[in-house]
Amino acid sequence: MAKRVRNNTLVFRNFPDYWYYARHLSTHQRDLVFNSLSKKEQERITASYLQGGWDDVFYRNAIDQKIEELKERYGYDLLDIKYKAMSGKSIFLPRKFWEVSIEEISRFKPKDVLFVIGGLKTTVCEANKDVVLIEKR
Repeated sequence: MAKRVRNNTLVFRNFPDYWYYARHLSTHQRDLVFNSLSKKEQERITASYLQGGWDDVFYRNAIDQKIEELKERYGYDLLDIKYKAMSGKSIFLPRKFWEVSIEEISRFKPKDVLFVIGGLKTTVCEANKDVVLIEKR
């Protein structure tokens, strides 16, 4: 019977190397690739991921994706709204859109939430309770 020879060469040196090849794969396919690696290589890639601050990049991409999803669903761009408000303009928005947006965005890290809505002041309109006024704080 043939003896199995263990190959100690690494497939990926670090997380950027792994991501270069895996970024175009689906999440399921990435998981399959990652789980097929040796435990030592998985640990090396995970350490590189954490050390390189890659989690911040992925969280920012996820929040950008959520902002785009809200824009497609409701027709309002949260970053454009923030830019206009921080430039001194007052913006009136449907209250339902704002409440749904806040609920969706609040699931992210606080620093990412501040990136989207930090510095904004919201007031429910007296004349129409279904509208909110967004202004610079």
